[in-house]
Amino acid sequence: MERKWDGTCEAFDAATYPPCCIWTFSIGITPDETIAGYENDDYGVNHGFVRTRDGNITLFDAPGAGTGYFQGTVPFSINAGRVITGFYVDSTGAWHGFVRIPH
Repeated sequence: MERKWDGTCEAFDAATYPPCCIWTFSIGITPDETIAGYENDDYGVNHGFVRTRDGNITLFDAPGAGTGYFQGTVPFSINAGRVITGFYVDSTGAWHGFVRIPH
């Protein structure tokens, strides 16, 4: 669920491809209403997302993120410049930090 700056709420899923999506979790919103967060697919893998004000959603995975159960990409913050930070779990189960800089 997205809560906008004006206080209204809107529900959305970050991904709709099968077997997705077990859940979507928003972690932050910028002043221009860009939302970052992560979704967990039906295989237990986390994927980051960015949702723009118009509802366009881009999924992303940090380079090196694993694709197994309890692996993947987990954003933790987004700033006004749309820079996202977080962590990812690789295929060996090791945790790493990442910074995603918008294009």
